[in-house]
Amino acid sequence: SGDAFRVYLHGDEQNWYYLEYKLGKLNVSSPDLTLLTMIAEIKKDKKEVKGDNGSRYLYQYLRNTIRRDDLVDEYRDFD
Repeated sequence: SGDAFRVYLHGDEQNWYYLEYKLGKLNVSSPDLTLLTMIAEIKKDKKEVKGDNGSRYLYQYLRNTIRRDDLVDEYRDFD
């Protein structure tokens, strides 16, 4: 229900980025603590963007890797 997309960029087990957009939320997960800290430090009122047509967009980081792990497990055959 609704538009969604997932992007997974994988360098190695210590360098990967998982982005998921769904229902107006952009979720980010990564072991990159600098990136996650930058997202966490954004003030709450700046994390939400309102579009011209009344839509709203919110970006946040995911504290766990469950969604990334589920996506990777689906494509294990390509390893």
